[in-house]
Amino acid sequence: IRKKRRFTMKTADNSNNFDDATTSSSSTGSSRFLSGEIDFLLEAVDNNDEVVQLTKNQSIDSNNNNKGNGMDVAELFYGTKTPSEEQLRAYSEYGIIRKALIVPKTYYSKSGSSKKTKLMDGLNPKDFDISTCTTIDDIQGTTSFSIYKIKPRRASLPIMQIEFFDNLTRVTSSSSSSTYIWYNYDSCLNGWPSLRCFELVSLEERRTVVDSVMSNVMPKRLQLLASGAVGSDNSLLWKKVWDAVINNNSPPSSVIDPTLLYRATIRASPWTSYAWAKDNPGFVFWYEPHHQPNSRFTYGMELTKTLSQEHYCTYIHMFSHRYAVRRRETARDRMTYHSVCVLEWDHGRYCTVVELAYLNGIGGSQGKSNYYDDPDSKVPTKLYAVYPPELIQPWLSDRAEIRGYDVEARNIDEFKDYVSKYSKDDEHGRFVDPQFTFSHPARLTMRSKAQIARYLINYITRDTDYEELKRNCQTFAADLCAFVAGKRNVSPYS
Repeated sequence: IRKKRRFTMKTADNSNNFDDATTSSSSTGSSRFLSGEIDFLLEAVDNNDEVVQLTKNQSIDSNNNNKGNGMDVAELFYGTKTPSEEQLRAYSEYGIIRKALIVPKTYYSKSGSSKKTKLMDGLNPKDFDISTCTTIDDIQGTTSFSIYKIKPRRASLPIMQIEFFDNLTRVTSSSSSSTYIWYNYDSCLNGWPSLRCFELVSLEERRTVVDSVMSNVMPKRLQLLASGAVGSDNSLLWKKVWDAVINNNSPPSSVIDPTLLYRATIRASPWTSYAWAKDNPGFVFWYEPHHQPNSRFTYGMELTKTLSQEHYCTYIHMFSHRYAVRRRETARDRMTYHSVCVLEWDHGRYCTVVELAYLNGIGGSQGKSNYYDDPDSKVPTKLYAVYPPELIQPWLSDRAEIRGYDVEARNIDEFKDYVSKYSKDDEHGRFVDPQFTFSHPARLTMRSKAQIARYLINYITRDTDYEELKRNCQTFAADLCAFVAGKRNVSPYS
C-alpha cells in the first residue's frame, strides 16, 4: 500500500499551487462498522446532552482571528432570509457533500396508557430533547403546533421541514440556470457555526416498507447508521424524489409530504474541499496550550507564519493503540489500532502529538482529545474554548485532517507515563494495548515547527481522502516517521 502512496514531502515556497486539491469531491462519510474513531466520536456526542454555551460577543470569523467558537447556541438556529449578494456564491461539483434529515412535524406520537413518546422510524432518539417542548408556526403562518426540541450540533443534521424550506431560495444566474440555496446569515444549520450556506442537490424520501424487516435483522445502533443518523448512503432505505438537475423547474417543496421523513443532499462552496476558510488552505491545525501569554490555535497556511522557526525536532516516535470502548470488545475492535507520531523538541518543554484522523473529528465532538486530561469535563475543554467556529462541523469519515497537539509530557518517557495512566481497565481508560514501535533521531535538516507544518499541509492538500484500508492514520504515521527520521522501510503498525 505504501509503495503506491509514497510520502513525497517537498519544501514549499510562497508560490505553492493548491489547485490540484480542489479536484476531489466528497460524499458524506458512510462507515458500515461502529469501531475505532467513529465509535469514539458517536460516544462523545451521545454522552453530551448539553452543548457548550458561548458568549454572544464571539462571532463566526473566516479569517482565522481565533475569536472562539461562535455565538450562543440559542442564536444558532433559523429565521432570516439570505441577502441576494450572498446567495450568488459560486457552487460546483467539488464542494463538500453532506446529508441532512428533514423532520416532519408529525415525527412522534404518544401511545399506551403511559402516553410514552415514540419517534418515527429513521430518527435517533438522542437527537431530541423530549423534556422540552416548543411551539412553531407552519409555513403559511396560519396554525401553530408543538414539537420536542431538536438538540443542536448532532451528527445527522436534523432540521424541521418548515425551518428548512423557509430558508431555501431559488437563485437564477445570468445564463438562466438556477439553483436552490439554503442560507441564514444570523444562524446556521442545526447549531453548527460553519454550516450557514449551501446548495440543495437532491431530496430523498424515507422508505417505510423495509423498516419492519430491518428491525428484525439489524442491531439498533446499525439501524440508526443505515437510516441516515450518521449520513449513510443506503439506497435500500431512501428513494430520490427531487434532483437539482433533473427537476430544476419545480420547487423542492412541491414533492414534500408533510408526514414523511426526508433526507437532503447539500453541497458547500468548492473551496471547502481543501480548506476550512477560503483564503487559508490546508486541513491541518496545531494547538499550543503552552504559548505565552495565552494558548494559541492555528490552522491552514497561517501555521507557516505563526509557528516557531527557532526550535527544531530532535526525535520522532510512533505510538499505536486500540480505543477503549464502554462495551464488550468485538473482533473488529481488537483489530483496529490508531497510530500517531510523537515529536520531541530541542527546548525540552513539551512534546507534540501529530495524527491523521477524520475531518472535523475534534470540532464535531466538542473538542475532546485523548491527549489532555479534560475530555470528560462537564465544562468546555481548554481546546474547545479556543476552537475557531469555522472548524466546528460534523465529522466526515471519508475525509482526513492532520492535528498537532503540544502536550504536557516533556519527553517520550513522560508521554509513556501519561499513556500508562489512562491504560487501566476502568471508566477513565482511553488506550488499550499501547505499543511504541518506532523511535529514531530526527535527521531532516529543515525541521522547525513551521517547516514541519508546511510539510503536513503539502501532504494533506495533495490528497484529503481517508480510506480505512489504504490511506489512514497508520500509513500517515509510517510516512511521517520515515520522512523525518530519513529511514527506509518504515511500515505501518500491524
